[in-house]
Amino acid sequence: PARQERTSTIYLAIMEMLAKRGIEPTKVISITTDGAPAMIGREEGAVTRMKKDNPDLLTYHCIIHQSVLCASLSDEHAEVMTSVMKMINFLRASSSYQHRMLREFLKEVDAKADDLLLHNN
Repeated sequence: PARQERTSTIYLAIMEMLAKRGIEPTKVISITTDGAPAMIGREEGAVTRMKKDNPDLLTYHCIIHQSVLCASLSDEHAEVMTSVMKMINFLRASSSYQHRMLREFLKEVDAKADDLLLHNN
């Protein structure tokens, strides 16, 4: 019951935010979450409910949370994720020119994303 309430509250908050901005749920392309059950629960999660509104919705698990999971598996995985985050931050933050070039490259290769987010530890 408590998780159902959290799920409902999260889902309603997302729908309210979209409505305030005049965005139809079917226009949302993707959502990234921390993987919490209230967000992604198989039958009742907020994302599951959003997918009922928009079956084409793409869902992602935040890379930072994945890096924590990897770090808990082995030092080797932690090292890989640290390297990936450093590369992303370098490409994204080192200069506005490199950032523009990165975005152009992502468009050129028809990547699903048109930008990368900055990450911190």
